[in-house]
Amino acid sequence: MADALRRRLRESKGPGRPPVTLGELVDLAREQGFGLLFAVLALPTLIPVLPPGTAAFVGLLFVGLGVQRALGLRHPWLPRRVRRWTLGEQAAEFLEARVLPRLERIERASQRRLTMALTEPVYRAAALSVAVLGVLMVAPLPFFNTLPALVVLVVGVGFLRRDGVFVLVGMGAAYALAAVVVGLVAGGLLAVGSGALMSVLGPLGRWLWPGWQE
Repeated sequence: MADALRRRLRESKGPGRPPVTLGELVDLAREQGFGLLFAVLALPTLIPVLPPGTAAFVGLLFVGLGVQRALGLRHPWLPRRVRRWTLGEQAAEFLEARVLPRLERIERASQRRLTMALTEPVYRAAALSVAVLGVLMVAPLPFFNTLPALVVLVVGVGFLRRDGVFVLVGMGAAYALAAVVVGLVAGGLLAVGSGALMSVLGPLGRWLWPGWQE
């Protein structure tokens, strides 16, 4: 997949050459279009020099794409206007120089295996886990941009390479990460609520019962 992308990016270079469109990138992978988008969108998010807000925008894309595949779509649906978006020269160079080498290394680590586990319900559950990770990336949680993107990358490569190990590991990691975040948020809310409750009960208790909390 990375080789095909690299060839197309090089074909787009030079004056008069047709630029690469987002729709073309999706169609390039055909049935694995979801996996391609998961992987290609996740990789830039792992680079810490991107402008602020990029992770949240990518997270929204993950939510939309993950929900589509979880509902049973086999090919990503994008609005016609979005499909016509073109990669500028700088974006194409960034994709070729920074994103594709990482995608190639990950592709070499994966292979077609455990395909009997890649049933339609598993694909849908894995896609739903990507949507959950997208929600985490949108939420204003510190240090929770890179890790969800890394897990989405694993799931995306699993989709592309039909690697059941990558898909299952990525899906398990996604739901485990979501459970940890929910636990941390719930614990924080409980601590804040308990503190607020004690701030109210403390003066009331001292008024009703002298010596309260002494």
